[in-house]
Amino acid sequence: MRVGVGYGGGYSGYTGTEILYPAGEQAQARALAARVAGAVVRQSDSVNMLTLVVGQNNPNEPTVTPAGPAAPRSPARR
Repeated sequence: MRVGVGYGGGYSGYTGTEILYPAGEQAQARALAARVAGAVVRQSDSVNMLTLVVGQNNPNEPTVTPAGPAAPRSPARR
């Protein structure tokens, strides 16, 4: 899943946090929305990837959960 975080030019003036997604990405958008309290999910032709726009409401403590188990780390070489 590719996710962009909107800020700066083109993303100002949002009063609420929104998750914008292109056609075909609704399931991924809903999965992200489950981790960002109060976010509104909306399809948009102006984005080409899942985009999280943090509005003026600043959602409290979004939770981030890894998609699966972490890959084992190789020992550091000395």
